[in-house]
This record gives sequence, structure tokens and C-alpha cells, in this order.
Amino acid sequence: MGKNVLIKIEYDGTNFSGWQIQPEVRTVQGEIEHVLRYIAGEDVHIHGTSRTDSGVHALGQCASFEWNSPMPVEKLPEVMNRRFGAGGAGRCGAPGDIRILSAEVMDDGFHARYSCKGKTYIYVIDRTGDIFIRNRAYQYPGAEDLDADLMRKAAACITGTHDFKCFETAGGTPRESTVRTRETGL
Repeated sequence: MGKNVLIKIEYDGTNFSGWQIQPEVRTVQGEIEHVLRYIAGEDVHIHGTSRTDSGVHALGQCASFEWNSPMPVEKLPEVMNRRFGAGGAGRCGAPGDIRILSAEVMDDGFHARYSCKGKTYIYVIDRTGDIFIRNRAYQYPGAEDLDADLMRKAAACITGTHDFKCFETAGGTPRESTVRTRETGL
């Protein structure tokens, strides 16, 4: 049995069809598994903390996997980022839109999805129209007219612990729990 590795990932989701591998489209999981297969010389299946939709970005999503390669785990971010072309063009001219922030060996019982203790989602509405953040913020015509104080007041109504079962997808996989906690902030 190999090492149980946790990687922390950031990516610009603009050119991805979400996290999970799908036929004929580019996904975050597919790109990471492709690079790990190239490095390890064998298939490496990763388990993400969660899946994301098309176009969603991540600042610190995590994934775990079994690593049987002799390459030291602490070298993975550097080697993977070179292959991804983080900060430039990656393999076969793919945009350098994934970067591995860290890699560490975890206990055998650790699993990125099941051991996750929480997730933070940030929704950004850009009022400036800045072209450098247009892929990372929802640019809303008339955003200057939004009442940020009123939006904060409305968000405060869901601070605390609530059951969000009514938002569950019909016919989807039932969750162990639909109770979530929103902490104060922003």
C-alpha cells in the first residue's frame, strides 16, 4: 500500500466543465489525474472534497489519493505545476489554470471528502467592471445600484445552523445530513 496524500489546489474554472471527470470535456479532476498518471506511470484516482459546477473557481479545494511512486510527496507541487504550466501554457497548450499549493502525507484513514470539516463559498459581485477579475466575479450591469447593507442584513437571516433539505435536488443522492452552519462574517 502506498502513501495517502492530500493536495491543496487552486484553479480558475473558466475553461472547465466542473470538477468530476466527464466524457469528451475538460474537468479539474481529469486534468489532475492525467498529470499524476504521467508522473507516476500508473493510474492515480483522486477523491475531491466536493464537486463543482462548470466555471466555478477554487482557492483551496483539496483532494486525496494513494501515491505508490518513489517520487517524494513534497516534490509533487513543483513537478505537477510545471506540467500544468501554472502561470503559463501547460501540456499540449492547455491554459495554466490549475496550481497545486501543497502536498502532504496523511494517516491511512484520511479521505478528502469524508474527513472534511467544512467548506467556505465566496460569491463576488464586481461593481467596477475590471477586466482582470471578470472571470472571477459576477459582473452585473447596474451593480452600482445594489444595496450592500441590505444584502448583508438579508444574509444575517441565515446565520447559524439550519436544515437546507428544501434545496436538495429532486432525484439526487440523499445526503447524510442537510443541516449546515453559516458563520457570521462579511
